[in-house]
Amino acid sequence: MRARHGAVVRLEPDACACPAAAAAFGFKPLPEGLASGRGLVGFGIVTDPAVGQEMFRGMPRLTSGSIGGIVACPLSQAPRTPDVVVLEGPPENLMWVALADLNRAGGARRHGDTAVLQATCVDAVVIPHVQQRLNFSLGCYGCREATDLGPDETVLGFPGQRLAAILVALEALNEKAVPRSRAKQVYKTLMCPKEVEDAGKDAH
Repeated sequence: MRARHGAVVRLEPDACACPAAAAAFGFKPLPEGLASGRGLVGFGIVTDPAVGQEMFRGMPRLTSGSIGGIVACPLSQAPRTPDVVVLEGPPENLMWVALADLNRAGGARRHGDTAVLQATCVDAVVIPHVQQRLNFSLGCYGCREATDLGPDETVLGFPGQRLAAILVALEALNEKAVPRSRAKQVYKTLMCPKEVEDAGKDAH
């Protein structure tokens, strides 16, 4: 959130307040209260601890101690190509980024992997970094409670080394597909058949 608003933030292992994120980044072991699923029951996220337990069992994570910290900053301020680019915004905007990546990948379908938990740390950072692919999420309890991510926004992440190719594909999409889709001419025609019919009569 702070990087989104212009700050440069370094996250150290001992300063990561979220124990689930700390485990995802390999900073600390997952606390038993979360690993058992009972913590998610306490938050009201699940009603059965076994469901929460399974969610954490399948959580992609970095190897313990593999990194010493994380730096988050606006992309324009990155001193080098970042390991991961994280985007937050309206789903329609992020859809074009996913389509750009699909173009870059030769048409192969894009896959979203989420437990609707840890959307920013796991879905948008760990998965793109570990699996070297774009991943998108609908958000999660934590990012919606603890940050200013709006109800009309969501998040995705992709490996930084793909940034240049995605930008090229986005420029191509912006030549025709993006403005044509946003103009909604087909929708307007379908929703106003009487006006279209009258216009046709006037033309004759």
